[in-house]
Formats: sequence, structure tokens, C-alpha cells
Amino acid sequence: MSTATHTDHTIDGTPIPTLDEIAEQHMALTPWVARTPTFERHDFPTLEGTPITFKFELLQASGTFKARGAFSNILALSDSAASVRREAVITLGYLRLGDAVEALRQRLADPDGAVRRVAVGALSYFTGPVLLDDFLRSLRDPDWQVRREAAIVLGRSALSGAVPGLRAALGDDYWQVQKVSLEALGRLRALAALPELIDRLSHSNADLRKAAALALGDIRAARAVPALRALAAHPAGERSVVARLILAYTGIEARAWLPSHA
Repeated sequence: MSTATHTDHTIDGTPIPTLDEIAEQHMALTPWVARTPTFERHDFPTLEGTPITFKFELLQASGTFKARGAFSNILALSDSAASVRREAVITLGYLRLGDAVEALRQRLADPDGAVRRVAVGALSYFTGPVLLDDFLRSLRDPDWQVRREAAIVLGRSALSGAVPGLRAALGDDYWQVQKVSLEALGRLRALAALPELIDRLSHSNADLRKAAALALGDIRAARAVPALRALAAHPAGERSVVARLILAYTGIEARAWLPSHA
């Protein structure tokens, strides 16, 4: 009989597994975990007559706590409940085990959008050219939140091959995806995207204007100065302030020409 319920939590708020849940995991892992050899001694000098079991830790293969925990979560990836699959993906991402990459890649095609989104985030720990195509496909996912996550990951990847996909994402139907794509292009110093970034300085969405200005600041391209100068002279205070901050940060042109009004 279980001595804990899901109403019991650790001091940091983590639910305590019930004995039934622990037993279930034990049964699931038993066929896969290698058992470390042991031997018994009944004649230990200080405890004569008391049986003692010794475990050969040096002969332990791969049945470590981390490996068992990872395998438990890999098994959970095929659970029928999306919430269970989502938690398993998040845990595998934190464990950062290379052996879990292929299983996480398969979750990019999960029927649940939330699972696909966290799978993109989990795979960000393993970013490299081999995963670039996966992230670019996620930029075209039906769920806008998955596309947004993919754009964020690509911006942190330092992979120049991400630029064409991010430029295409500037035409996304959701401004939230456009915004993080602008930020990603800035982080990647994508000079090829200058026309799109400059064009976004006059966008009707203030968040996109600011993101474009910040991206131009990251790229530090002198070609952007005329557009930033025009933005700084705009009577709308928030536009002027953004342009002033970017130009001061980049140092791509002296500040003497800046208008005195806010």
C-alpha cells in the first residue's frame, strides 16, 4: 500500500512518487538494467556469524542512477498522455545525454504541439550542424509556439545556415515569431538580412520596430545608420529613444547629429 499521495510534496514543491509509481518504474526497468555482481561472507572478523553482502561497484556496467533515470524517461516518451511525454522530454533535455538525442528528435513529430515545443528546447542542449535541418523544419511547424521556440534556438546556435530560414520566418502570420526571428538574426550578425531589418523599422507593430533596431545594433552595420537616423527624428518618443540607444550602443556613427528633442 502506498504511503504517499500526489498531495505530498518535497520542500521545493516537487510531487513525491507513490510506492505504486516506484514499483511500476522498477518493473519497467528490470529487463533492461544490468545487475552488478555481489558475494556473501559469513565470517567477517568483527561480525562473525552475521551474513554480509558485498557489491562489486567496479564491475557495474552502465546501470548508473543517471542512465536508469534517462531510460525511465525514454520509456515515458511513448506514453499515451501528452503531459507525461512533455515532462519526459524536459527531463531528458536537462540530463543532456547524447544517447537520448534520437528519441528527442522523434518527439519533433509528436501529435501534441506542447511536446514538440519542449522537444525543440531540449534539443537546444545538443545544437550542432546535424540538428540544423530539424530546427529549420520546426520553423515551419503548424503550431506558432513551436516555430517561436525554433527561432529562439536557432538564434543561439551560431549556425550561419539558419539565416535563410529565419529570414523566411519574418513573414510568419504571428508577430511573436517575427520578433524572435529578428532577434535571432541580430545575434547571428546576419548582414544578408539588412533589407528586412531596415524595413521593419517602419512597421506598425512597436515590438517589431524595437526588435529590428536591436538586431541592427547587434549587427553594427553602417548601412543601417540612415534608417536609424530617420527613426530617431520621429516625433513618437518611443521610436526616438530606441534609435538613440542603439546608435549609442553600436558606435557606428557619431551622436552629434542626433536631434535634441525626444
